[in-house]
Amino acid sequence: MAFQSVFLVFLAGLVFFSEAAAPDSADSKHPLFVKILDSVRGSPAPNVPVMLYKEAADGSWELLNSKQSNDNGELHELTSKEQFATGTYKIKLDTFSYWKKLGLNPFHHHAEV
Repeated sequence: MAFQSVFLVFLAGLVFFSEAAAPDSADSKHPLFVKILDSVRGSPAPNVPVMLYKEAADGSWELLNSKQSNDNGELHELTSKEQFATGTYKIKLDTFSYWKKLGLNPFHHHAEV
């Protein structure tokens, strides 16, 4: 159980928001970059379901997109530059399904950043 808690602490700290792509690169269309690492196994966390939400005017959360991390634990296409307007966002990582696929009993069902 303790190692799963440690994983989640590192997992929450390893979500990156980046607009550092060169203007003409393929990633320049995608201003949000997510990298998920499994610090317990020392490797990327593939196939983790990730949901992107934006806070609405009434304080509720609107689901904008959902995808899974690739084999490198990365997501590049959660939103486009045009859709990524000023506001408050959160990312929800479905850690429950990740741990279940590894045959482990999850301590947390998800992590929000």
